Amino acid sequence: MRTNRLFFGRTKIHILKQCASSAIQLFQSTWRLLLLLFLMSSLVCWTFPSCSLIPVFPVFVTAGEELWRLLITTRLLLFYYYEDELAIPRTYQDSLSEAMRVQRNASETPHL
Repeated sequence: MRTNRLFFGRTKIHILKQCASSAIQLFQSTWRLLLLLFLMSSLVCWTFPSCSLIPVFPVFVTAGEELWRLLITTRLLLFYYYEDELAIPRTYQDSLSEAMRVQRNASETPHL
C-alpha cells in the first residue's frame, strides 16, 4: 500500500515538473515574442519618424508584468505541491520502529 502511494506521489511530482517546464518554456517564448514585437515596432518608428511608440509601450510593459506574475505564481504553486507531496505522513508504526532502532543503536555504541 505504501509502495503504491510512493509510486503515485512520484508520478504526480514528475507530472508537476513537466508542467513547470512547459510553463517556463511558454513564458520564455512569449517574452521573446514580445521583445521581438517591441524591437520591430521600434524599427518601424525609427524608419518612419511620424509614428509614435508611446501608445504601444505600456502594452509591452503590462504584458511583461503579467508574464512575470504568472511565472512567480507557477513557481509558488509548484513549491507548495512539492512540499505537500514530499512530506509523506509517518504512521505510528513507522515512528515506533524508528524509536526502537535509535534505542538499539544507542545501546550498541560504547560510551566513552
